Amino acid sequence: MHRKVPFFDLFIDDLELATAPNYIYEQAKLKSLEITSLNMDQFVLSQDDQAQARRIKKAEIVIADGAAISLISRIFFRNKLKKLAGIDLASKLIEKSKRLVLIGASEEVISILEAKYAEKIVFAHHGFFDVAQKHHVIEEMIKASPDLVLVAMGIPKQEIFIEEIKIKIDKCIFMGVGGSFDIWAEKLKRAPDWMIIYGLEWFFRLIQEPSRLKRFFYKVRRFLLLLIVGGHRRGGSKE
Repeated sequence: MHRKVPFFDLFIDDLELATAPNYIYEQAKLKSLEITSLNMDQFVLSQDDQAQARRIKKAEIVIADGAAISLISRIFFRNKLKKLAGIDLASKLIEKSKRLVLIGASEEVISILEAKYAEKIVFAHHGFFDVAQKHHVIEEMIKASPDLVLVAMGIPKQEIFIEEIKIKIDKCIFMGVGGSFDIWAEKLKRAPDWMIIYGLEWFFRLIQEPSRLKRFFYKVRRFLLLLIVGGHRRGGSKE
């Protein structure tokens, strides 16, 4: 049994990429579960938005998706918590999936992924749908009886969508994967291995998407402020 490590008012699951997929699929035989990737953006939003904090706390599995989260866990809580990148975990889950559903990104990206994972996909849809179309998407997802649903809409939209559909599909794994679809479809490149090792994926993404720069520095300032203000908090809470 893996540890659940306290991280301020949250808990993070201390999982390793080599063993996590088998563990997760075994758990999903009992009931549906949600995986949340906790990175700097997600943590900042959870502290500013009580609804998002609630969604994270309801997730059965929360992973340390970011060098910053792993580092802060060591400094504040003396926990040697390894980073587990959401895109890596999702890739491994796809390998084990037999009935895959993809929701999110653009029509072009979804078309590419439908061809790439043709033997596994039972339903796929881009992320730009209105309320009326959403009902159709959900109906098709239920009919597809997936074992893995990956949602790439960005936070908090993907978590809101997962919260709505999770109760309607039994024994399934749900995971928000942000911009992973664009990388799998080769519309964006992932950072080289050496940058991943040194925790510089964020820098590589900024090079590709400089429009994110202003928002990135706001999140960094907010993240540091939260650490200073909340540094005395030492226990997670599921409330």
